[in-house]
Amino acid sequence: MLGISLGYVLSEGVTRLFGWSTATSAGASLVAFSCSAVIIFFGWYPATKAAATEPIDALRFE
Repeated sequence: MLGISLGYVLSEGVTRLFGWSTATSAGASLVAFSCSAVIIFFGWYPATKAAATEPIDALRFE
């Protein structure tokens, strides 16, 4: 949520400072947030699962 807010504020800042037209949409923000959430989940879940296993059990299957 912080990234979405920061992106919106920076977009407005560029528009006001340089006069360039920028556009932000709720749909693009939702897609970006969803992609980030999926990436974080699929990185966090296996890491948490691996951290819960005993090292000797994890090495046995290598």
